[in-house]
Amino acid sequence: MKRVFGLFVVLMALGLRPAPAAAATITNLQFCDATGNMGGLESSSCPAGLSAFLKIDTSAIGTNEYDVTLTLDSTLIDTSTFASIPQVQFTIGGVVGSDNPGFGNYQSLPTVDVSGLQGTNTGTWNTEFSNINNGAQCLDSKNNSQAVCSAALTGGVVVAGTDTGNIDVWLFHLNLDDSLVNPITANSGFNLRAQFYTPTGANAGILSPNGVSIPAPGGGNDTPGTPGVTRVGPGDFPVPEPTSLLLLGSGLAYVSSRIRRRAQR
Repeated sequence: MKRVFGLFVVLMALGLRPAPAAAATITNLQFCDATGNMGGLESSSCPAGLSAFLKIDTSAIGTNEYDVTLTLDSTLIDTSTFASIPQVQFTIGGVVGSDNPGFGNYQSLPTVDVSGLQGTNTGTWNTEFSNINNGAQCLDSKNNSQAVCSAALTGGVVVAGTDTGNIDVWLFHLNLDDSLVNPITANSGFNLRAQFYTPTGANAGILSPNGVSIPAPGGGNDTPGTPGVTRVGPGDFPVPEPTSLLLLGSGLAYVSSRIRRRAQR
């Protein structure tokens, strides 16, 4: 019986061992809530029906490299006013970019993966160190800009980007210069922005929790420096691998059969 128990313990250890974590979540923030104003913390620039999230993970690629995920859930938004999203932006406190050689605190210009856009997408997304505004808009990098901005371009002109009524995800990869900037922490300070177009391509407003208000906001008060509540996502905790679960099931079945045989003797 001791051998059976020992085998059971080994199989349990193998079966419940979590998959090694490839990345760790630094922060996971919600800025807008489609169904409310998060206890008064929601920005007055959140259009009604929009949920907006910013998540930052360490990257498995290398030290001081990060994955920044911007998620805009516009499934409940008024698409007759906010028809498309041509530009998105985020900032990280103390981390600046530059169009000069060396890219400020960055080893290279951030890249963006737009495969997570569910809507019909137009243009090619271009990333710069710049800010969303009603002028040049993410076309060229600015010196000492804390903002990383991405715009959908066609022929050097900002176009509609992705249409609303979907859950759209932009995934940025950052490679920071270890010698010039400290690692990002949950206290670094974060913000996001997004521009919306009307169906005719006119500016419908800019989501900017610490800045400009969109017309007909969703409600709540701007709270600079308080981007909302922290929500932990499902990817933040390790889960058992399928093979580990199979081992666990096999081990339990084996132990059960041995116990039945002994009971029948």
